[in-house]
Amino acid sequence: MIDLKEHEQKIWSQKGEDGVIKKIFETLGIEKGHAVELGAWDGIKYSNVYNLIRKGWSATLIEGDAKKYKILCKNMREYPLVTPVLKMVSLRCDNNLSDILESFNVSGDFDILSLDLDGCDYWIWRDLRFNPKLVVVEYNSNWEKSVTVPYREKHHWDGTQYYGASATAFVKLAKSRGYDWVAHTPYANLFFLKTELNKREFKTLTLESGFHILKNHHKPMNKKQIDSLIYDPPI
Repeated sequence: MIDLKEHEQKIWSQKGEDGVIKKIFETLGIEKGHAVELGAWDGIKYSNVYNLIRKGWSATLIEGDAKKYKILCKNMREYPLVTPVLKMVSLRCDNNLSDILESFNVSGDFDILSLDLDGCDYWIWRDLRFNPKLVVVEYNSNWEKSVTVPYREKHHWDGTQYYGASATAFVKLAKSRGYDWVAHTPYANLFFLKTELNKREFKTLTLESGFHILKNHHKPMNKKQIDSLIYDPPI
């Protein structure tokens, strides 16, 4: 059984995500596919999919900041299979992730979704009608319980612990959608693979040891933020 922790390698990603993703798709026999990244920034820095793009993958890269989007477009000029999109994804009709992907004719079972919004990531994935093979999502390692920030259309991270959702919340959501938790990069990202694709190839992680927790590594929340947190969010 493959322990993906042993395959971490940082090329363009923030930590060891590049190596983990490479090993997953090698094992699945997928040489080229389609990637979707939310919070694409400039398409290169800390990207979980740029290493795939350089290998000839097609991609839909979504960025909500107009200045970053201009840099994204410039950086992706040499990759004709990449579509940069300027959108602040929300749950509103025609502006939700599913509608955006459908408008660009993205397949319903595309290969990888990388989700890094520093905010309402839980709600965006929960709302998604698509079933990507692999989901990589940033999580909040300050929290042990199943908890997320509430959905707010224009959430902006303020540098405090008030962002995203806990690993516990994401693991429960993933399980309900038919995914196994197969990898983790410390205090950064969780990797969920469709259970039907795992076939006992990859070690499945559990929450019991608490290895995913690093408390108090961001500024504390204020009382209003604390009171607004949603525990045991609906799946």
